Amino acid sequence: MEAREKRHHSAFFWLDDAKLLNICYNTTAPNIGLQLNEDRTILKCYFCDTGLLISLAFSSRGIVTSRHNISPIEVKSSTNYTLTSIKKCIKKFGQYLSTPYVLHTNDVEQKDGLVYLPLYMTPLL
Repeated sequence: MEAREKRHHSAFFWLDDAKLLNICYNTTAPNIGLQLNEDRTILKCYFCDTGLLISLAFSSRGIVTSRHNISPIEVKSSTNYTLTSIKKCIKKFGQYLSTPYVLHTNDVEQKDGLVYLPLYMTPLL
C-alpha cells in the first residue's frame, strides 16, 4: 500500500459505510462472479450522484442479468450527455453482455444497439 493510499484508506471506507459515496472496484472479467475477479487496487469513487441512487436500488436486489450475461446500465440525469462509459464497456466486454440500457429523462427509444428508457421505467428492468 502506497503512502498516499494509507493516508486516505480509512476516509474512503468511512464515507462508503455512511453511504455518502460508492466505491466501485475494477473487475478483470465481467461475468456472474464479479467479486471473484475483483481487483481491489483499482477503484473509482462516485459521490452524491443521481446514477448512484438508482444503482444502490439495483444492488440491493442483485445484478441485472439475462441468462449468464450482464446488462450494463448507464444513468443520465440531464438531456445533454455522452455515452462514453457504456460504449467502452460494450467494446471491451461485448461477448459477455446482454442488452445495454441507458436510463434518461426522455422517451423510450432503441438506437445504435442501446435501449433508452425513461427513469420512471427503472423498476421494470
